[in-house]
Amino acid sequence: MLKSKTNFRVVGCRTDYLFIQDIMNVHLNGIKKFHPKFVIENISIDTEYCFCMVNEELAWIWIIQSEERCLHVLLDYVKGKFRDCNMGKYIYYHYFPEFKQKCITELLVENTMKVHVEY
Repeated sequence: MLKSKTNFRVVGCRTDYLFIQDIMNVHLNGIKKFHPKFVIENISIDTEYCFCMVNEELAWIWIIQSEERCLHVLLDYVKGKFRDCNMGKYIYYHYFPEFKQKCITELLVENTMKVHVEY
């Protein structure tokens, strides 16, 4: 186990609603547990979906909308076994610099769940 390497990959998309709907349905129970007010039908077509794959397994779903210099996070869901610091570190150091290049200066996250407020 000490010699095994974890491979992270972030995949983003805006198209193919049926694909997105399938992924969301598979993970709906977990999503509703941490985001009880989330409704995928309320998401507009220009929304970005980001998936983080860990060793080719879906680990994280992030649904975002860009508004000028603000990034509005509509969903931030991580599968249970990946809720550690490793994926967060990868995303922060390898993916967030893209937002800096796009002049994003603010993240807006609306969630009233205590566990997310602390996060």
